[in-house]
Amino acid sequence: MFSKTGPIALIAVALSSMPLNATTVNTSADQLLAAGYEVKDVHYFKAEDAKTSFNNTNVTSDQVTITLQRGNSSATCVMAAISWIVQTDSVMADATLCFKH
Repeated sequence: MFSKTGPIALIAVALSSMPLNATTVNTSADQLLAAGYEVKDVHYFKAEDAKTSFNNTNVTSDQVTITLQRGNSSATCVMAAISWIVQTDSVMADATLCFKH
């Protein structure tokens, strides 16, 4: 499911998916899917909104946040929207784009 949303929703997604005292572990989308995580939600952000939401002026393309879950464990991936659409091997194996919490 794809949904268009603004910067406020990104903050809500980040806060609701990660406890404030959580330990996070970097991983890749491939590793998460192979471990049985299921995609629960995908949020789409225009580049301008992503710059503000991520506090990153280097963002030049539309972004997505992907929320995955397996049992009580959840994970989040953040990447360029086109990367999620195309899902190249290098992007799906990139352990800097996802984290378990």
